[in-house]
Amino acid sequence: MTVPSSRGELLRARRLIAVQALVGVLGGVVVAGLTTVMVVLWAQRQEAGRQVDTVVATRSTSGAPAGSWVVVQGPGGRRETSGEVPASVNLARQRAKATEAGSGGGSGEAYAGEREYLTRAVLRDGTLVVAGVDVSAQEDERNRLLAGFLGATVLAGAVAALLGSRLARRAVGSWDEALARQERFVSDASHELRTPLSRLALRARLLGDGLRAGTPREALVDDARLLSEEATVMGDLVDDLLYAASLDARPDVGELVDIGDVAREVVELERVRAADRGVRLSLRALAVPAVWGVEGALRRAVGALVDNALRHAEHEVAVVVEPEGSQTVRVRVSDDGPGIPAEQAQHLFDRFYRGAHDGRGFGLGLALVRDVVDNHGGSVVVEPLTRGSCFTVDLPARDARD
Repeated sequence: MTVPSSRGELLRARRLIAVQALVGVLGGVVVAGLTTVMVVLWAQRQEAGRQVDTVVATRSTSGAPAGSWVVVQGPGGRRETSGEVPASVNLARQRAKATEAGSGGGSGEAYAGEREYLTRAVLRDGTLVVAGVDVSAQEDERNRLLAGFLGATVLAGAVAALLGSRLARRAVGSWDEALARQERFVSDASHELRTPLSRLALRARLLGDGLRAGTPREALVDDARLLSEEATVMGDLVDDLLYAASLDARPDVGELVDIGDVAREVVELERVRAADRGVRLSLRALAVPAVWGVEGALRRAVGALVDNALRHAEHEVAVVVEPEGSQTVRVRVSDDGPGIPAEQAQHLFDRFYRGAHDGRGFGLGLALVRDVVDNHGGSVVVEPLTRGSCFTVDLPARDARD
């Protein structure tokens, strides 16, 4: 089967798998059911035939078993009967049938009310013997068998439809997830790149206009710096988008990571930007156990928290790495910014969330933090402070001897 490349093809593939499963199960049930019904009907017919042959072979009206009858008509027309002979039995017609059938006798059916009889007529030495065996019970059994078969078919169809749907979802689940990631990436990229691209194009046009107009180079320095900053922001955003689209931070692959070392690297990289903003960036890293994961992903998560704190802090950002019991490593990043309103706290980790009142946006950074932490088996929460906010990440510790 060709890998689906669109949502429509994915739905068609899912329907096809579900229909194939339904047809396969129903086909098996129908074949098995019909085979069973045919075998039972054949066995019933054979048994009834043996019973009527036994009655005919006696050529006597005495001792006919229950549920059967016998009519013996001699050459002179004298007739003897045993049991209740159905009114529909015509001896002249039975004689003609026996004559035509020869020594084997002629078979047929007779009915009396709701009862059905299998009949056999044999003509020997001018004497006609007609016997009948009640097969109504077998007919009832056949009806019950057919009703059961029909019910089983309907039930099997319902079960097959349910299982087929589940099988289809499971079979195309990876494709569905891949298409969802692709659609989310396109949506994220188009949403988040629109404004930076517009600003970048505007900066470039202004710089070009200034160069063509002969503006002194000193006057264009600020425009060139802003253009460079916009390009840097856009590069960071593209990195975030690509990472969000191909998140590979899974707890089942990776290595032992010292989260304290990761925090030190992030803080060292951000010191210049913090100083430029007039913010004091501090780190307190205690000895902690290692965690199992992807170092680059964890560095990106801690970096996103520090970046968010620096953008909103007024004077100070504090990073703390400490053990939380013997099984957990805790990373806390706090700032003294304006804080986070209660109604926004529950949406901080949503992609591109923007506050309804203050328009404050959070882009992809915090959403990536949540994805990384979740994939490492940890948790991340935000705590409102008297002044500012604090993000706390808890990661499961891994003993180096494991």
